Amino acid sequence: MEIHFPSMNGHFNYSKKSSWSSPVSSCPVAAASLAAMSLMNKGMLLGCDCLMMSSTRSHYRRITVAGLIANSKKTVKVDGENFDNFQGTNDDVVSGISNLKSAKGSGTTARGRRLLKVREEKRKREYDRLHNYPSWAKVLEDACRNDPELRAVLGDSIGNPELMRQRVEDRVRRKGREFQKSKSGSVLAFKVSFRDFNPLDSHIWFELYGSPSDRDVDLLGSVIQSWYIMGRLGGFNSSNLQLANSSMQYDPLYDAEKGFKVMPSSFHDMGDVEFQDNWGRFWVDLGTSDFFSIDVLLNCLTVLSSEYLGIQQVVFGGRKLGDWEEGMTSSEYGYSPVEMASLISQNTGPKNWSDKVKPSVTDTLKQSQDGKGRKRKKEPNEGNNELEIEQQREMKKLENSLFGSLYSPVEFSKHEDEEVGSQVDDTAALFIVDRSANSGLSVYEEDQDLADESSDEKETVQRKPVWVDDEEEKVTVNIAKVNRLRKLRKEEDESVISGSAYESRLRAQHAKLNPGTEWANLDSRGINSGSDSEDSDVEDSNATAAAVSDILRTAEDVVVKDGSKLLPGILEYSRLVDANLEEPSSGPINSVQFHRNAQLLLAAGLDRRLRFFQIDGKRNTKIESIFLEDCPIRKASFLPDGSSVIAAGRRKFFYSVDLVKAKVDKIGPLTGREEKSLEAFEVSPDSKSIAFLGNEGYILLVSSKTRELIGTLKMNGTVRSIAFTSDGNQLLSSGGDGQIYHWDLRTRTCFHKGVDEGCITGTSLCTSPIGNLFAAGSDSGIVNVYNGNDFLGGKRKPAKVIENLTTKVDFIKFNHDAKILAIGSSMKKNSLKLIHLPTFTVFSNWPPSNKSLHYPRCLDFSPHGGFMAMGNAGGKVLLYKLHHYHQS
Repeated sequence: MEIHFPSMNGHFNYSKKSSWSSPVSSCPVAAASLAAMSLMNKGMLLGCDCLMMSSTRSHYRRITVAGLIANSKKTVKVDGENFDNFQGTNDDVVSGISNLKSAKGSGTTARGRRLLKVREEKRKREYDRLHNYPSWAKVLEDACRNDPELRAVLGDSIGNPELMRQRVEDRVRRKGREFQKSKSGSVLAFKVSFRDFNPLDSHIWFELYGSPSDRDVDLLGSVIQSWYIMGRLGGFNSSNLQLANSSMQYDPLYDAEKGFKVMPSSFHDMGDVEFQDNWGRFWVDLGTSDFFSIDVLLNCLTVLSSEYLGIQQVVFGGRKLGDWEEGMTSSEYGYSPVEMASLISQNTGPKNWSDKVKPSVTDTLKQSQDGKGRKRKKEPNEGNNELEIEQQREMKKLENSLFGSLYSPVEFSKHEDEEVGSQVDDTAALFIVDRSANSGLSVYEEDQDLADESSDEKETVQRKPVWVDDEEEKVTVNIAKVNRLRKLRKEEDESVISGSAYESRLRAQHAKLNPGTEWANLDSRGINSGSDSEDSDVEDSNATAAAVSDILRTAEDVVVKDGSKLLPGILEYSRLVDANLEEPSSGPINSVQFHRNAQLLLAAGLDRRLRFFQIDGKRNTKIESIFLEDCPIRKASFLPDGSSVIAAGRRKFFYSVDLVKAKVDKIGPLTGREEKSLEAFEVSPDSKSIAFLGNEGYILLVSSKTRELIGTLKMNGTVRSIAFTSDGNQLLSSGGDGQIYHWDLRTRTCFHKGVDEGCITGTSLCTSPIGNLFAAGSDSGIVNVYNGNDFLGGKRKPAKVIENLTTKVDFIKFNHDAKILAIGSSMKKNSLKLIHLPTFTVFSNWPPSNKSLHYPRCLDFSPHGGFMAMGNAGGKVLLYKLHHYHQS
C-alpha cells in the first residue's frame, strides 16, 4: 500500500548532543518524527520537508519524505537518496509527535514566521537598548521608578525613546508656562473614599504629594472657604434647580416666587483648615444642604489638583489618618492653619477692623495737604498697602451683605475737624428723642434724677470704686458718627463727649433697657414695720412676704427629708477598677448602660461586640460577649423591663438580643422606609415603643413587642435628638431648626413647639427622671436647662444656661434623683462636666486633675446613683464611686 503526503512544510529542531550519519534510520528521533507525520496524515498526499541539524556538524540536512510506508517497510528520500526498511518503535513515534507539537513558531508557517519576526525585533531592541539607548531616556526611565506622576506621563512609552520624547513634548505643550512652576498639578486622578462619614459631624481629609507651601495653603483654604460660603447661603439646594435641564436657546423663564418659597437648605458650621506635613483636614457640618454639595467640592478639587496643586486622595470621615497628631499646633513640626472665622463667623467681628481698614485722621489730613500742594512720590510699599486696605473694605462689604452688620466699631479720636461738624449737620434730621412710654423723662434725665436722689445718701451707700481709669477723661467719643450711638445724644447738635460721660450714658441706657426685679433687691422689701394702728393680720402678711422673699432668693431645699444632702462645690468620688478591664474594646465605646438591677453593665462600640459585666467595683467580671458580624454598634440600650437589648449601627437594620432566651434577631429594613441608617434611637420608659431618627425630620416609632413600624412623626427641620418623658406618654425632639417639639404619643401629634434660646442646631436632649426639668444641648456647646411646665406655658427663657463646654454637646444625662447633670462632648479631650442642679454650679474637682478621661463618648449612672460609668474613644469604660449615694 502506497501513501502520499500532501504539501506541508515544517521545521524540526533536534538539539540532542549525539552524532548521527546521513541514513535516517541512525537517528531514531528524526525517524519517529517522520513516521508520526505519516501516521497523522494517513491517506493524504504530502510533501514533507524537515531541516535537521547535527550537534557534531555545522550544516543543515534537508530531508524530503515521499514514498510508501506499509507495515514495516518505509521508503525515505534524503537529499535525493532513498533509504529503505526504516524501523521505529512506538515510543519513537510518540516522542516524534510531541516534538512536532513543539515545532510551532519555527518559521515555516505564517504564525511561526510572525513569532520569529517578533523575537527578532525584541532581540534587536534589546541590543539597541544596551548599545545605542539615549542617556536622557535612561534618566527618565530611572526617575519613573520613584515618581508616579512621571510614570503616568510616559505611560507605555518606556523603552521607546521616540515615543517617550513625544509624550514629554505633549506634556510641555499642554502645560505651557506653568510647567516650569515649583508646584504644578498632577496628571493622576486623586482617590476618593468614605469612612463612616457623618454629614453633620465629620472631618474631610486630603493628602497632598508633599508638604504645602504658604501659597498652596492659602489657595486650598480659599477654595474650601468659597465652597462653604456657597453652602451657607443655601447654594446647594436641589429643591430649586429650575434651569438645570433648560435650554438657553429659547430664553427660559425663572420663577423667582417659587425660588423664594423653597425651604432654605444651608450649611451649619465649618472649622478651620489645618495642615500637618502633607495631610490637611477641616471639620464640617453640612446641615440641611443636599449631598450634591460634595460633588461640587470634588469637581473643584479635581481641577485644582490637575492644574495647580496635586492631591493624592480625599477621605470623607475618619478620625485619624496618616501621621496626624491631635493637639500638635507648632509650625516647627509642619503645622499650618487657615482660619475660616475671618470671613464666615456669624458671632464676632474682627477686633481691630478699624485699624486695618480705615486710615487714621492724621493720615487723612496729611494726604489732603499733599494733594493740595504737590504730588508726592509713592513709597515702595504704599501701593501694596492701599491694595490691602481696598481688599479689606471689600471683605467687610461682603460680610455685611451676607450676614448683616455684625460689628460697628466705636471710634475714639483726640482731634476734632470740620468734617465731623458737617456730618452732624447732615444727620440732624435723623435725631430722635428717646422717651419712655410711662414717663416723660428721657433716660438721661432719669439718670440725673437718680443721681440727685442718691446724693443725700452718698456718704452711706456709695461704694468707692476699686480702680479708676485715668484715660477716660482724656479720651473723646464721637457719638454722632456712629448710627447706634446717636440715641445717646441729649442735644441735636451734640457730637463729641468725654469718655466718662460716654460711660455714664451707657450705664443709664442699660439700666433703662434692663430694669431690675423688685423681689431680688435687698433694699426694696415691701415690709412695713407698721404703726400701732395696723392690725396683726397686716404684720403677719408682711412677715409671710418676707419669708417667701427669702425662699425665692435661694435654690436650696426648704425641707430636707434625710440627714444629708448633696452639697455644691466639691464632689466626693473615687476611681475604681475599669468596668471592662477583663476585656477592653478594640474600638471606641459608644454605649454604656446599667441594668435596672444595678449589677449588670452593658458596653458596646465599633468593634461590633456587646459585652456584659457584673459590676462590684473590685473585679467587674465579664459575663457574656456577643459579636455582631455586620454591624459596628453606634448605640445599644436595655429595654426598661430588662428583658432584651436593642443594638443598632449605621445600617438599614438593627438587632434585638433576648437575654432570657439567649436569642439574637436581625430586624429590618423597616417596611415602607428608605433610611440607610438606624444608628440613633431611644427606648420609652414604659417599654412600649422605640423611636428611631429618620431622614428629613421623620421620627420612626417601632413597637418593642412586634418590632414593626407603628407610626411616624414629622418635624420641619432635620431631627438630631429625641428624649422620652418619665411616663413615656410624651416625646421631645430637636434638630436643625433650633426648636424643641413636644409630641403626644397617644394621639401622635405635636402639641407644643418652642424656640431653644440661642440655639441654631440642637444636638442632644435629656429629661429628668423626677420633676419637670429637661436639658437641651447645641452644636455651640451651650446647654439650656428648662422647667417643663414653664416652657409649655410660654416662658422661653431657660432656668439656667450652662456654658462650660466649647464644642458640640454629644450627650446629656441626669442621675436618678436629678441632683447631678452630666454633659459631655466627644470632640475634645476631658470634655465632661458634672453640674450640681439645685444651685446650677459646676463641681470644681471634676474632671480629675490627672486628665485621664480621654475623649468621652457616653455616660450612665447606676439606678441608685452609687456608680458612674463613662466610655471613651480609647475603648475603656471608666468606673467611679460617688460617695454621697450609699447604694449602687
